[in-house]
This record gives sequence, C-alpha cells and structure tokens, in this order.
Amino acid sequence: MSSSTPRPPRAKTRLPSKGLLDAQRRTRSLRAELEAAEVQTRNLETALGAMSQGLCMWDAAHRILFCNQKYRDIYGFSAQVVKPGATMQEVFAHAEALNLRPGVTGAELYEAFCARFASGRPVVILQEWGSGKVIEISHEPLPDGSWVATYTDVSERHRAETSLRAAEGEYRALFENAVVGIYRSTVDGRQVRANPALVRLHGYTSEAELLATGNGMATDWYVDPARRGEFLRLMQQNGRVDDLVSEVYRHRTRERIWVSETAWIVRGADGEPPVV
Repeated sequence: MSSSTPRPPRAKTRLPSKGLLDAQRRTRSLRAELEAAEVQTRNLETALGAMSQGLCMWDAAHRILFCNQKYRDIYGFSAQVVKPGATMQEVFAHAEALNLRPGVTGAELYEAFCARFASGRPVVILQEWGSGKVIEISHEPLPDGSWVATYTDVSERHRAETSLRAAEGEYRALFENAVVGIYRSTVDGRQVRANPALVRLHGYTSEAELLATGNGMATDWYVDPARRGEFLRLMQQNGRVDDLVSEVYRHRTRERIWVSETAWIVRGADGEPPVV
C-alpha cells in the first residue's frame, strides 16, 4: 500500500472590510485636500508678499494673525518683532524704539489707535511720521472683531499734492492781484474767467456779471471789427498773439480805449485748443 502525507489546509485570504476601505478612501481624500490647501496657502502667501501695499490682519485681542513683508518694509520694522502673535503694544513699542514718531511713546500711539478705530466702522486715514513719510491706512473691521488693514506709502503723492496746492495758491494770488487784465476764453470768444483788473476795465463790479455777457465780448470788443479777424489769424498761424494794439470798447460803458493784447492757445490732452 502506498501512503501519502496530507497537505496542510490553505490559509484563507481575508479581504478588507468595507469599513476599512471607506476609511482608506477618506484618508486619501483628506490627504489630497490637505495638499491642495497647502498649495493654495503658498500661492496666497506669494501673492500677498508681492503686493505693493503693506497688509496686516489683526485678531480681536490686537495680535497679528498675518502680515506681509511690505508692511514691515514701509515702517522699517524687524521681522523678529513684527510677526504673527505679536501684540499691537509690542509693535508700537518697536515703533517708539525706531523713533518713528519723535516725542511720542508707544503707549500713546496705542491709545490714539484705540480711540481712532473704536467705532468698528471702516476708516481710511493719513498718518505722517517724523521722517516725512506719509502712510495711508485703510482699516476694514470683520464681524468677529478682527480686522484687515492695508498700508500704502503715499509720500510722493502727498508731496505732489501739497506742491500743487501751493502752486494753485500762488497762481490765484497773481490772478486776483495783477494790475493788468487777465482772462480765459473759449475759441469762439466766450470768456470763462476774468480777473478783477479786467472786470474793472469793462466797468463791471464782479466776474460773474462780466461773464454773464456771453459771447458779446468777442464781437463787441473791438472798435474796428476787422481786428477780431486779425487776432484769429495770428492765433491760427502762430498759436499766440503778442502785443496786438487795438482800439476797444469798455463793454459796459462803451467808452473807447486803447489796449495791447497778448494771448496764447492752451491745448487739452487731445491737442485741441479749448481755451486761449
């Protein structure tokens, strides 16, 4: 008789349970979502870092949640001090140490901030620092008591606007106090501005009264109507008139006088001459 050795029973392969498969799928899905969120976070940080404005987000307890490098650069802040988790008191103490507002303590800066933004409404202010730097701060509160602030260095714009206002003031003083008549008019002869000297020359008491005469100044000004044609010819040929001597009427009284005119075309952005 032949004998045979019995084979051991085969081990049964246990398939993963449905619950385990579901857990694995959820884990893979969560990992993918986490990776996508990390990519979005990096992209957002890159975008915020490339902003031309400083940006800082504060929580309701006046601690930094996030700030970009531009915010630090505008004020010259150290990244070792001004960073997520830093309190506003620490930031203002740092500003005091940097002497950004000579004679003003960090505590005073913090007190002024709290008073200015206590309303909980959006606020835009201009902040002038001792260095001459002017910062525009836009403060946008959020429902949970936190807020986002943007910081824009507008020093150049502020200086340009200040210079423009000064120049406008000087021009106005010259215009109002000149002893010669000065006017601006459209190309068809309607006056749009007249200084006090010209108003008096024509026998009126106010600029508004003179301007209310409309286009009559162009046609009624010269005793010899041909002088208006000569004025226009020179304007078209040269873009200006220098020392054109003519006999004219005082508009209100019709008294005859002799005057010398100098005028030039002021062109608009499109190159057209809206006024002379």
